[in-house]
Amino acid sequence: MDRQECLSYLEMYKYIWLIPLLPLASAAINGILGRRFRFSEKLIGGIAVGAVALSFLISLGAVYSYGFGGNALWPNPYVSTQASFLWIPGGAVRLTQGPGNSDQPAGEPGHATPGAPDVESGGALLNVEWSYQLDPLSSIFMLVVTGVGLCIFVFATGYMHGETGFYRFFAYMGLFMFSMLVLVMGSNFVMMFVGWEGVGLCSYLLIGYYFNREEAASAARKAFITNRIGDFGFILAIFGIIATFGATQYTAVMSRAAGLS
Repeated sequence: MDRQECLSYLEMYKYIWLIPLLPLASAAINGILGRRFRFSEKLIGGIAVGAVALSFLISLGAVYSYGFGGNALWPNPYVSTQASFLWIPGGAVRLTQGPGNSDQPAGEPGHATPGAPDVESGGALLNVEWSYQLDPLSSIFMLVVTGVGLCIFVFATGYMHGETGFYRFFAYMGLFMFSMLVLVMGSNFVMMFVGWEGVGLCSYLLIGYYFNREEAASAARKAFITNRIGDFGFILAIFGIIATFGATQYTAVMSRAAGLS
């Protein structure tokens, strides 16, 4: 193996899409198959803990190669191209706020980079992609979420021992981990909102795990309603960003914002 191949092999940041996918897969396996095939607690815990442990190891490798590897990209953001796709083809939008706004619609789709604002035409192509971004800030939170999450998962295997619905608890936990990672790793504001909503849903499910107890059900409803208050401001902010910059992708918004006074 020559030097170039070694450098390519060490570019672990190209595999960041696996970090949220592994907890999601563990949640699906435990949630769908755990009860049907009567998985033992050891098997359920092993699947859940193993998935998060792998995510943590990949996070360590990705952050190291991003900051210190042979082809280190720090501090420039890296947006994954593997397992990414055009999620919401929003098409042409008008910039109604900020400098350069116009009543004229944007040009024909396909003549600009997806998600990047077309300032000259007074509009933009709002094509929201599903991809993950690695930058100095997300690097920290990837390690925090997967590292602390791994400790919580290990603790929970003993704490929940003997509980009915053991498989259900770890399905919720895996989904919670996936949502947290989408929240901190998503490459645009819409993905951040999806992660926020997922965390809110999982909070409702985990707080109300003992759904046959009135106090647990009441607390779960309170948590769910409180999150909806945050949603309102979050959605308004996203609309404001689209109206001002014509994009939700972090790289597109930040480059456009740098030119504002």
